[in-house]
Amino acid sequence: MENGYAMIGLKGKYGFIDAYGKIAIPAEYESAAPFDDMDGYTKDDLLFAVKKNGKWGFVNMLNKIVIPFEYDEVLPFSYGVTMAIKDSRRGLINTSNKIIVPFNNSSSFGLSKNFGKRSYSLSTGSYDYTGKKEK
Repeated sequence: MENGYAMIGLKGKYGFIDAYGKIAIPAEYESAAPFDDMDGYTKDDLLFAVKKNGKWGFVNMLNKIVIPFEYDEVLPFSYGVTMAIKDSRRGLINTSNKIIVPFNNSSSFGLSKNFGKRSYSLSTGSYDYTGKKEK
């Protein structure tokens, strides 16, 4: 259980339950990405990464689509930013699906945690937990 939710699998489909065992997101998706052990999630980060028709997107607490199912791969959000892969290209997006770091042909990707905050390494440089390029 991370961030108050745990991923569940039922009959080959995935969703989430809350800390009380109540279904938060129905198990109706091909896959789901559990929240990880990041500290300092913001309330805006409470979007659930789920996969439908072979693509990843994000739904909110009401199971409404917030970010369309258009990504090959995603991570849960942290501090409003996450890495996503689209058409085999890596980039960073925010919780409004705005591109923070343009998608590129980066074959390398690094993710590190510093005091619970992610930093991202792409072929275009290193980016802090807000998506700002580090010098």
